[in-house]
Amino acid sequence: MGKNGTFSAVAGVAILLIFLVVVLLYLLGPEAILPRAAKAADWIADKTLSGLRKEKLEQKTFSTEKGTEEAYDSVLNVLRSGGSGPCRIERRAFAGNFKGFRITLSKSEQGTFVQLMNEKGQSLKQNTISGRFPCVVGEGDAAINFYNNHLSDNKCSSNCPKDYTIANIEFKAADSIYVDGKKRNLDDENLLFKTADGNVCFFPTYAGVFTLPGCDAGTGGLDDDCIGAIKNNIKSC
Repeated sequence: MGKNGTFSAVAGVAILLIFLVVVLLYLLGPEAILPRAAKAADWIADKTLSGLRKEKLEQKTFSTEKGTEEAYDSVLNVLRSGGSGPCRIERRAFAGNFKGFRITLSKSEQGTFVQLMNEKGQSLKQNTISGRFPCVVGEGDAAINFYNNHLSDNKCSSNCPKDYTIANIEFKAADSIYVDGKKRNLDDENLLFKTADGNVCFFPTYAGVFTLPGCDAGTGGLDDDCIGAIKNNIKSC
């Protein structure tokens, strides 16, 4: 509730209380009524101040998550970017700790429904990006196709297989991405892939500890060693 609404509610209750006190004073006398009226006034004051303190605390909690709000705006900016690929685009680095806040990208009939949500699951901001769908270079054969299409020595030149997957996406921290509920790493150096049809896709990654050095691809995404190869082989948008 805003300050004007709080003031109006308090004023209304106060007027009603004064009217009741006057009536009861007339009927029962001051000795019986005044102590109870004082307690009632204290109760109203406590409730009002408690509400104001809670409102200020909630506003402060949201304002202290500036980094998450900036991450949300950065996601919107890259999703709204014009043109088509294939090319790479860069976003602003995410804040390290989202502190219970999260950013969700959901498939919809119109395109991508983006939300900034707090730890209670309440939507603080929401936008729809029409004609663009949330996607990743990962899941199924998408990352392998991406590697063969753009990064291998023998790149695909025509009738290339699809190299991205439409998916619901969620961010809870800077170093990870949830793809249809599955947690993946996000060591992407803030790069995204703009597809030929204009979708903007994130790069889930894996560390590649048990693979040979260099760029590789799997069902979960790209080896994080591929980021350098992406910079060298795919033009900037």
